[in-house]
Amino acid sequence: MTDIVVTAANVLLNQGSLNAQRNCAGVVSQGDVVSLDASNKWVAAQSDVSALIAGTNGIAIALNTTSADAQPLTVVESGAKVAYGTGVLAAGETYVVSSAAAGGIAPIGDLAAGDFTVIVGYAEDTSILVIQPVVTNLARGTAVT
Repeated sequence: MTDIVVTAANVLLNQGSLNAQRNCAGVVSQGDVVSLDASNKWVAAQSDVSALIAGTNGIAIALNTTSADAQPLTVVESGAKVAYGTGVLAAGETYVVSSAAAGGIAPIGDLAAGDFTVIVGYAEDTSILVIQPVVTNLARGTAVT
């Protein structure tokens, strides 16, 4: 499998409440998974860059698009349900921060050795992603010592 294909216009909050806006660090698209960087700004998350960018400070889903640094970004966090459009998800699948593209969301089986394991949530059906983050702070294939 590959990253889910996101059409920004189809990404909607299905259940839950919006979180306060915070500035972003660069370009973020609606539907991207984002993480907090060292400056406490949202940045498109990616599991093969660093534990921080993968989401050790927290992850969320972007509900608007930004085109430059320091623009306000509205997000939803744990417990929310986000609609991505019919047929985008595999019902029952666990989804993680992708290593293929910044902001991407992928099935857990797509993680490669060395990618940081950050679970975004699970697919309630073929369109709804339930946001239930689990941040392990571990790279795949790395034992806990």
